[in-house]
Amino acid sequence: PTKAELNVLFMNRAAIRSFNETGSHFAGWYWLSSPVNWGGVWGQRFSDGNLLGGFKNAGLSLRCVRG
Repeated sequence: PTKAELNVLFMNRAAIRSFNETGSHFAGWYWLSSPVNWGGVWGQRFSDGNLLGGFKNAGLSLRCVRG
């Protein structure tokens, strides 16, 4: 998902449920499709919504969205 799509999931995570919100690396983080200028992609932590860029080959979780 894009940053905006994943943020909608984050904002509604209590209603959707089934998200890992532990915040631990890398279990509580979810991939974003948006690339980072210096390489890698963005990830969002679902315990607090923090965004971090530059992930490469990390074991982040993935949620699919429909367009």
